[in-house]
Amino acid sequence: MPRTYSAKLIKDLEGKTVKDGLQILLAKKCIKAKIPALHVAKLLGVSRMTIHLWFRGGEVNPSRAPMIEALIRII
Repeated sequence: MPRTYSAKLIKDLEGKTVKDGLQILLAKKCIKAKIPALHVAKLLGVSRMTIHLWFRGGEVNPSRAPMIEALIRII
């Protein structure tokens, strides 16, 4: 069974907005929809660690932006 998101991550995201990056919006949507990072990683073709990095504000390769935007719309 995939792990849930940590309380620390959820708290860290509270004050952030889409101005902080597309990856922050993705994180908020996935947490709200209860979609595990492992599933997001498989859908986007990246590692689970990449998803964790993105959810904490890490840089997203611009080539991944269209896929992230599409996933956000689906969620």
